[in-house]
Amino acid sequence: MRVEQLDTLVWEQLWQLLNQPELIAQEIERRLQEHRQSSPVEQRRDKVTKELARVEQQTDKLLDAYQEGLLDLDQLRMRTPELKKRQVALEKELESLQLQAMERERLAEMNVSMGKFADQLKDSAQKLDVEQKQKIARLLIREIVVGPDSITIHHSIPISQHVGGQRVPVYALCTCCQAW
Repeated sequence: MRVEQLDTLVWEQLWQLLNQPELIAQEIERRLQEHRQSSPVEQRRDKVTKELARVEQQTDKLLDAYQEGLLDLDQLRMRTPELKKRQVALEKELESLQLQAMERERLAEMNVSMGKFADQLKDSAQKLDVEQKQKIARLLIREIVVGPDSITIHHSIPISQHVGGQRVPVYALCTCCQAW
């Protein structure tokens, strides 16, 4: 297959996807539903926050007991590392839960922004040059796999790569196949 034919085919498939924003909305909604069902993040986040506060209180009580002379230094050194380990583990879990919550919020916001993006693109599609089409294709296509009798286009939802200093993946949206 010639490159020009492949370029045309890829753009047509991408254009079909953009002309069906309900597919994007359905995929985003599916992921939001998956987040809601997979783990009750908010409940777990509350439990972890309370547990973290409890561990911090225990550490403070140990220090107070040492300062009051109720505990000697050896006892303090023996009991503190386990509490610190637990505190670090809870802080990491809390950070992970907060990242999941932010991701869910961003998916909800994307539902609106993807529709606006598709509408703007539809309005200006006839005026796009090759370079502009390539930019859009690079933004929305993760990979193109050319097989012996088919071409598979893996689309992706472009979202920011970093949220609050954390790396966030770009999610695959769907796979469209086209026979030669």
